[in-house]
Amino acid sequence: MATPEDVRRARLEADYEEMKSIRGTAISWQAYGTPPHEYIVTFNIRSYINTSLTRDEHRIRIILSPSHPFEKPVVMMHEMVPIFQSSCLARWKGLYRWLGLSGRFRVFCSKNGETLSI
Repeated sequence: MATPEDVRRARLEADYEEMKSIRGTAISWQAYGTPPHEYIVTFNIRSYINTSLTRDEHRIRIILSPSHPFEKPVVMMHEMVPIFQSSCLARWKGLYRWLGLSGRFRVFCSKNGETLSI
């Protein structure tokens, strides 16, 4: 029978394999750890940072906990002023919960970009 650590390692490896398929002009990412348990995802999408200014690049940091996939990840803006659409981080976290334990990490990251677009 698989231990929680076996499940975590298998899921982290599967998440990483899925992430390999989503590089492009609108989204890129960096992975940290072996297997990766933290990602910095960059979205090259114009979005408001206040009522009159836009920014073309947004980075989020996703930290997969030691209890992954049984616990939701930590999702936050990475080294940037948060975007004006204050509900984005809540939407991202909600999207991950919606995907559930069988959810696809690649879909989670792809859908985040849609949230930013103006």
